[in-house]
Amino acid sequence: MNCPVCRKNLVEWKSLKLETLDDHVCNPNGEGSMRMAYHCQDEKCPTRIHGIFWDYEGELFTKSYVKNMNMINFADNNNAPFGSFQRCCNVEVYKKDENKLLVTLPLWFPGVLSGMKIRSRWIYKSNYNGDILSRKLGFDYITKKGIYHCWGLRMLWYGLRLNMISWSAIKKNPNDKWMRERLEDSANRGNWDRAEWWRKINAKIAGFMLNHSPENNA
Repeated sequence: MNCPVCRKNLVEWKSLKLETLDDHVCNPNGEGSMRMAYHCQDEKCPTRIHGIFWDYEGELFTKSYVKNMNMINFADNNNAPFGSFQRCCNVEVYKKDENKLLVTLPLWFPGVLSGMKIRSRWIYKSNYNGDILSRKLGFDYITKKGIYHCWGLRMLWYGLRLNMISWSAIKKNPNDKWMRERLEDSANRGNWDRAEWWRKINAKIAGFMLNHSPENNA
């Protein structure tokens, strides 16, 4: 492993009783186990000056509380050593700096959409050096009550996409009976006794599309 500040090799320091995050979650009342601690070989490195060291997986520890960790210039803002499992985790699990609030829907939107916040969420794949190998854009849908929604929103977008396909086909060919029936079926599903909120919204959209479609000349 290499230091995330000066990139020089980490060397064995001494065996210490260290409680990792896994230890704390799995056994919060227990004690840490004995692990070999590693620190930078360069005595002038800021990590040595501030008493920072790591375990064999790259999890960070300090001899005493470091008041402002941001003063230490970790490479790529990643405080785990190069070549460690923790450096990979800091990217794939804990990297959040590119996630942003995209929009807050108005309160007058129907049902669960009222006041919903839509945030971007990036999903990364990394190696043990913290290099981003791939990234995928996802979204979080958060209601005004702070509840995360996923299934209903996916079904809303899925239904909307099918409606758009049907509507486009009808505009190109008003005599396309199958596509017209599919759009009519979507519009009628909003009248079900226990229709989900996303069906009702798609039903209204499908009804609007039918009212603004060219007439069937057959």
